[in-house]
Amino acid sequence: VVEVILVVVLLLAVEVLAMNWLGLGGSEQIVPLDLLQVKLVQVPLVLFVIAGLLTRRHQTMATLGWGRPKNGWGKAIGTGVAFTLPLMLVSFAVAHVGNLLFPREVPLPFNLDSPWALSSFLLVAIIAGGIAEEIQFRGFIFQRFEHFFQGFGGPPQRAAIRATLLTSALFAILHIYEGPAAVMAIFVVSLGLQALYLRAGRNLVSCMVCHSLFNGVQIGRAACEERG
Repeated sequence: VVEVILVVVLLLAVEVLAMNWLGLGGSEQIVPLDLLQVKLVQVPLVLFVIAGLLTRRHQTMATLGWGRPKNGWGKAIGTGVAFTLPLMLVSFAVAHVGNLLFPREVPLPFNLDSPWALSSFLLVAIIAGGIAEEIQFRGFIFQRFEHFFQGFGGPPQRAAIRATLLTSALFAILHIYEGPAAVMAIFVVSLGLQALYLRAGRNLVSCMVCHSLFNGVQIGRAACEERG
């Protein structure tokens, strides 16, 4: 749990410091090119710390599921692609219910009218979302929570379920800036990605593909809405 707290605090601290350095306020829209610069600092640093924590326990990134899928790359990628559409439909339904329960306008936190906005945003979606967040949350944080709950005894499935719920709640809360409806939807998305991770034999490739596609579609949808 201490290691989880360290990683989460580092994630937030680096992002806040980098945003302050770029002169970005908490209320203004973020330019995706600026966000890309933040992530290019944050992601390597956090992954370096995670690698160090794994080394202390004589583990590697492969322990988290970073490596060649047992059933081959083609099947893993195909599974991630196939899982994206149903996950999106469920998340849209949950977001719709959330908007009914919390009817308030949440401004889009990103400025998509700037030059190179979409390409920068897509790089962020792949690097920080599809790859880094899967290593950080579906892999590292989930496994640490699971190990913690295993210490209480009981069947392994119970520890996995508890770790899944706690990891998903943490992942969703870190997106609170998008509003309560989005937090509800992201919680469900995280549950789905965690289930995909376990179904894939704790390999991250399918999750990375699904997460990247999901983010890409969301960015395209937001850009279309902003441009009318």
